[in-house]
Amino acid sequence: MKVGSVGLESVAGSMGVGRTAPATEAAAARDRSAERGATISQPAELLSKLGDLSQKDPAKFGEVAGAVASGLKDAAAKANGDDATKLSQLSEDIARASKAQDLSAARGKRAKARPKGKLRVHGPGSPHPGAAPSAAVKGAVQVAIDKVDAALASSSTTASTGKVTGAS
Repeated sequence: MKVGSVGLESVAGSMGVGRTAPATEAAAARDRSAERGATISQPAELLSKLGDLSQKDPAKFGEVAGAVASGLKDAAAKANGDDATKLSQLSEDIARASKAQDLSAARGKRAKARPKGKLRVHGPGSPHPGAAPSAAVKGAVQVAIDKVDAALASSSTTASTGKVTGAS
């Protein structure tokens, strides 16, 4: 049966099916998710922002990712049980990306579970896998997000003025 002259591929493509968003679209995806009442996990937000930084300022990416990995490693050393495991794994993933100067290296062995560029988004009432992160994990990851946000803001200032301001 012929439905029309538009092929299935073009319809699927226009809907974004089978397509992954590059890191530069990550912020827009977060905004759309927030509008729908969905949330993106903190580690996914951290990796997304690191992706933004790697595209805006590749030189700064390695430095900031290394500092983030170190901070998460320190937090893991102070945590216990599952918290220590989660923070340690995230730290190792980001350290691997920092050394490779490539965020895709952070994906490690678990990369096969989800296609590259796909963020796991959970809406109200949708099942969220695993237990909710503890305050210690949330705090450590938020500190890391804040470091990346500061680097992104600094990169934006440098890019718009052509000068480095407030560098220490």
